Amino acid sequence: MRIETLEELAIPLRAISAAAFGFSKKSTQHYTDELLFDMPRLGCATAVILGATKATAFCVRDAIEKGHRRFLVIGGKPCNQEDAAFTKYIVPKLEKEGLPPPRIPGMTEVQYARQLLTETYGVDPDDISWFENDRSTNFGQNLKLLKDSGASAAPAIEFYTLAGGAKRVLMTARRELGDRPVISVHNAYPTDVSKDHWADHPVARAHITMENAKSLGDNPLYVRLGYALPVDLDAEMARCRALATARPRTFATPAP
Repeated sequence: MRIETLEELAIPLRAISAAAFGFSKKSTQHYTDELLFDMPRLGCATAVILGATKATAFCVRDAIEKGHRRFLVIGGKPCNQEDAAFTKYIVPKLEKEGLPPPRIPGMTEVQYARQLLTETYGVDPDDISWFENDRSTNFGQNLKLLKDSGASAAPAIEFYTLAGGAKRVLMTARRELGDRPVISVHNAYPTDVSKDHWADHPVARAHITMENAKSLGDNPLYVRLGYALPVDLDAEMARCRALATARPRTFATPAP
């Protein structure tokens, strides 16, 4: 995220404080309920995988485990452009799960996802599409590429994002893709991190704090900045449940 306002500048400072001092039990439960919700699997053939530097691996893993057959990857940031604490946190988790790191340190999120899909999981390259944008300043700019592919006319879309980002993804998707698609966003957890125990991990606390600042509250920061729209999470869940047993026709993804 490129910092463009004073409010955005304050987000990393809050994250550092959360990593160091933790949360109260009440705050932990609030963040769990508001950011780590579970949305139903919709049965889409295509999974939209959102880059998260080296943690992209966990989004790929979950999309594979949930049975998707085609994959569209959105990202562009080099996987080595993350702070040292995040790298120290993520790399041992990749090793424990047997997931290889990026073959080349400067690989982008898209390149790393393609490496994992083809080499680790044996996905046919013809079943992988991608949008690579290394100049975006916010997630909405990446979703504009998805909109241009025809996604706003799709009956349903399933996203995979690093755990904690689902609310922001849902809010941004509604702004860029409109009301028509039923949208389900899945939180992907790093190894040994879970919905019940994320607050035990300082880096996870920092990440959740950043997501909280962007997407929660009566007038969330990303709504004020024009990046996202407010959403009614209960209504979004109800739409997903109504479609959960269906097998919707997914939008056509562009050829690589």
